[in-house]
Amino acid sequence: MNCWSKWSFWIVICLLAWIHSPATATVNPCLRLTGVVQDYASHLPLVARLSVRTQQGSYNIGVSAAQTGRFTIDITCPATELIIDKEGYRQQSLVLNTSSALSNKPIGVIIPLISLGQQGLNQPYSQSQQTFFVQKNNKQASIRPQHNTFVISDALTGQLLPAQMCFTFTKTEKKQCFETNKAGQVSIDFTEKDIIAIDVTSAGYQTYNGNQIVEQGDTRNLRQGIRLVRELTILSVQVDPSVKNFELRPEGKVGKTISLQAIPGLANTLVAYDLIPQQYQLVITDQQQAVLELRSILIQPGLNTTAALAPQPLSASAVAPVSRPDSALRFEQSNWKLLQDSQALLTQMAAYLVQHPELSIRIMGHTDKEGDERLNLRLSEQRAKVVSTFLWNHGVADERMEIIGLGSQFMIAPSDTEENKAKNRRVTIKFIAKETR
Repeated sequence: MNCWSKWSFWIVICLLAWIHSPATATVNPCLRLTGVVQDYASHLPLVARLSVRTQQGSYNIGVSAAQTGRFTIDITCPATELIIDKEGYRQQSLVLNTSSALSNKPIGVIIPLISLGQQGLNQPYSQSQQTFFVQKNNKQASIRPQHNTFVISDALTGQLLPAQMCFTFTKTEKKQCFETNKAGQVSIDFTEKDIIAIDVTSAGYQTYNGNQIVEQGDTRNLRQGIRLVRELTILSVQVDPSVKNFELRPEGKVGKTISLQAIPGLANTLVAYDLIPQQYQLVITDQQQAVLELRSILIQPGLNTTAALAPQPLSASAVAPVSRPDSALRFEQSNWKLLQDSQALLTQMAAYLVQHPELSIRIMGHTDKEGDERLNLRLSEQRAKVVSTFLWNHGVADERMEIIGLGSQFMIAPSDTEENKAKNRRVTIKFIAKETR
């Protein structure tokens, strides 16, 4: 009886382990990803291993196809991150939002991988590329100082980055850390033969873990480039087949306009993967580049999804409220922040301008008479710029807007009461036919 009890106990344990094994569990997926893995520089397809990370650990779920780089994988709810690995390339990871599934449809993605540098002497390389290496003449380890200037940049854009760089010396086990200067650089001299571990961290980027084999020193200043990979950030848009023109614009005119890319073999899906987490405008235009829809989207690190249905052109009733093109926008004392009612009026004006491409506008900023006139002139220009930025974010091109700061030169009320002063703190917008501008 005791023997049978022991065997029963172990049988139950084995059955429970089998039932809860990730490889055998039959759990309905939270989302399905389909897409391609490709080299970032050449866009050639790559064979890569795909795995997911959960609170219990990581496990493999597939491999991208040899000829096309294509893959389709089902991901269960406990998964928090997709890991993409290929020998000779930087590992990529994509933070998953399992609530991103749209009507149980596959989510299209493009995974770019960046190649690694090979192990060599007197230059940094990834620790994953480390092979067996023995330095000779360790008893005579001192060398002439080897001058190194490390330049830290974004691997995709080349933008110089603020970062912390740490060096750990194998022989002494000492660690030295430095902050980059304004040029994204750290300078250091190596005076002994050594294998030095290099760690680089920067907010919003994957940590770089590398080595440098120091073999010889001379009077040259070695310029060493280290490229950091951003936390992978993707927007996948499921689109209506009737609309073809989509792009992303960073809000506030900061950064480049980003075109969305189609995925070979996957219809009605567009993807952007070269993104910085921030606020964007999703712009939908017709074949004449007239804006049909503008939508504000907050892009978070990891996987972002949205759907874009075929928008209807703005009707005449949508722009009817803009009956006075010279309507004034009011501002608080010494401030250029747009008030809520001003934003509502500008939204209507933008819609009117989108429907009337033959018009341009002159944006004129004004102040009250309080304070230094030179400062008032700058303040009035800043108010005009804020208005132009709002209109630009809503589809009005820069070349259709003229900005003028007039300070307190043209007051519309005497500067005797707070009420009258408030009337002078304004921006006026004049609509002009292009041929008369």
